[in-house]
Amino acid sequence: MEQALELYRQGITLILDLRVQIGHGAVSISKGVLLERSIVPLFLRLGTSSLTISGTQFPIELFAFIETDMSAGFASVDSARSIMSVLAAEVILFEREANLHLREVGAEAAVSPEMVAKKEALRVRLIEWHRAYTNLCQRNRSRPTLPIYPEPILLTYHATALICVTGCLKQQETVFDAHFADFATIVAQSRLILDASACPNGVQPPFTFEMSVGVPLAMTVLRCRDPILRRRALDLLRLAPPIQGFFKCAPVALLSETLMKLEECYSLTMRENTAALSQNGEAITSQAALIPEEARIHDYGIFRPNEWQPPWITDEDLAPFSLSSNQLYLGFSRNQYNKESGTWRPIYQCMPLDANF
Repeated sequence: MEQALELYRQGITLILDLRVQIGHGAVSISKGVLLERSIVPLFLRLGTSSLTISGTQFPIELFAFIETDMSAGFASVDSARSIMSVLAAEVILFEREANLHLREVGAEAAVSPEMVAKKEALRVRLIEWHRAYTNLCQRNRSRPTLPIYPEPILLTYHATALICVTGCLKQQETVFDAHFADFATIVAQSRLILDASACPNGVQPPFTFEMSVGVPLAMTVLRCRDPILRRRALDLLRLAPPIQGFFKCAPVALLSETLMKLEECYSLTMRENTAALSQNGEAITSQAALIPEEARIHDYGIFRPNEWQPPWITDEDLAPFSLSSNQLYLGFSRNQYNKESGTWRPIYQCMPLDANF
């Protein structure tokens, strides 16, 4: 994967050099058009895919190639696709920034107004994108040529980006419960995408150069707490092409299932403890409520001791296991409510992983 990323970085360097040559008139107009219309959008989508790898930097210079003003609507599906790639990358980058900021300030109430404004601006642009894309589809239905219908992959990534923005700067995972309809959209549209990409024998291709359903489905397994819907997402993730751009489905599916089962295990324990204290609890009104906030997993990461080890996992956390230095661990955090202060605080845990990882 590192070799693939290095080739990608070399490609970005060539693109930027070529643009300088175009500016000096050293490159033909036809090559300039090829760069602007085909090569840059492809590298933009690959760059967005690369952000799924922790710590990967995004070549923000590519944003300068894309016209992101949506006030006049979209002229084509390609235009809508390119702007969605920009928005998806910006959402992932902001999510990283928001997580660091929230960790630094310690509570939602202390979040800076500037960060709140950036989040709202992203949310508004996502809504504007959906409006412009819907108008494009409706406008083309009135023409005698073949109409443009909503593309499943674009709707899937729009729903994913909207959900991710909602969670930014929030301490509680229950904020995602309001997005059940968006999770359902991701699952339904992903099914259409996989049906279309399957070979005649029903098997998916081993590799797709473009972004596909892997990231949206993995996010659904992790953030949707409806037990039926998240399992449908997991099943589709396992059916999807194993490698999508820089995204590998199999290890992500295994990790997502592990985190899902951990949440359900913690939830079951909490329900049993609550039932032992009181037999008169109110009926649960939604499937998502089966996973209380205290049982939901927030940050997570796979590591070896002193190798990719999260800063919030200490040697004291690892001491009870007494395993080899090559042992893989899963580190994760959950929320704990402090009744005296009326605030949530993270608690950190880790566990050894078996050889399947």
